[in-house]
Amino acid sequence: MAEKSQAESEYKYIGAEELEEFEAYYEEKGFEQFAEFMANKIKEVQNVPVKIAVTGISGTGKSAFVNTFRGLTADDNGAAKVGSLETTMVPEEYHHPSNKNVTLWDLPGVGTSKFNKDNYEEEVNFDSYDFFLIFTRSRILEDDVWLAERAQLRSKNYFIVRTHIDVDIEGDEDAHPRTHDANKLLKEIRDGTKKLLEKDGVYPKDGVYLISTRLKHVDKWDYRKLEQDMLHKLPHEKREVLTLSLNNLSKDLIKEKCEILRSRLKQKAMLLALKGFVPSGLKDFMPQEVLDFIDNEMTSYRQALGLDDGTLRRLSQRTGIELESLISETTEIIEMPTLRITGDVVMMLMACAIDPAVIVYPALSIISKLSVEFGLAYESAYRLLHNILGRLETASLRVLEKMPSTQHTES
Repeated sequence: MAEKSQAESEYKYIGAEELEEFEAYYEEKGFEQFAEFMANKIKEVQNVPVKIAVTGISGTGKSAFVNTFRGLTADDNGAAKVGSLETTMVPEEYHHPSNKNVTLWDLPGVGTSKFNKDNYEEEVNFDSYDFFLIFTRSRILEDDVWLAERAQLRSKNYFIVRTHIDVDIEGDEDAHPRTHDANKLLKEIRDGTKKLLEKDGVYPKDGVYLISTRLKHVDKWDYRKLEQDMLHKLPHEKREVLTLSLNNLSKDLIKEKCEILRSRLKQKAMLLALKGFVPSGLKDFMPQEVLDFIDNEMTSYRQALGLDDGTLRRLSQRTGIELESLISETTEIIEMPTLRITGDVVMMLMACAIDPAVIVYPALSIISKLSVEFGLAYESAYRLLHNILGRLETASLRVLEKMPSTQHTES
């Protein structure tokens, strides 16, 4: 019964207007052009850009956050340089390792000769960002307030982020070993920051976020809340893209990612059927284009669920857990020693995909207008992708269980 509820909830992701658009296109253009149309629709969803602006003076932890948000340390390829007191002179772009369409931009501060208040918005392309993270360490600066005011005027979402909370707590504990109270300190910092922002009229309704920018602290203080609130400020398609890109996994996030991926199975199964997916699973009749598509799908699932080679390697280096131990969780669950899709692998996975609990709701009434064989191909392709995703979800949860308790959040 639970599976049925899940399947029914997935159906909402294909809206009535989209169904009408698909069917109208098929009626007008026919089978071959419809296949290309579906492929382009899928690419559109996957290639939606998300641009995050990160602002603040040097020393507020911007670079460390840019790395932590992407699941990187300063030693990893593509990491932002940490510890430098040099002022950012031009907007610096950092791509997310699992999705190049998600970018974080370290923006120059306001008030330099090139980036003054008269030209700042134009020079940094202010309107191009989805939202702004305004970083502060110990005090709210005039430039922080000005930037928040400009965001308000342009109806841009912004977040006030108070960093180095870990350092503040450690320092207070050292200074007051007998009377130290972490919760009291956090309240004082939060209330003090709120008072200053309210005075200037820029206190956001979601409050101030107290975080550490260290990777090992993503489950402490307000870091997870900041992630979730960032997601909720985005429109639906951008929210899905950013959710799938988040690297610092928890059980809840893994489940949320899989819900998004399952919501896309209908379109993917439809495209597989259009490409010539063979429902019987006979490997000699399965087009290479179909095998490549399935292989790419599995690769995208692995990236979203933290099971790609790069992520597992970084986890191994960070935690000391043997890389082979992490990789084996995936290969054993998926029953694929090389994690490459072949005709034999498809046959094996299809044989395991006949689960009566998985209800395949029709994606489009177009299916009934084609042929019985096409309908069977669609259903078989859906069950295959559902099986692969389910196995990788299990593998991701198993890898999470291997992490030290400070590395993940229990649901």
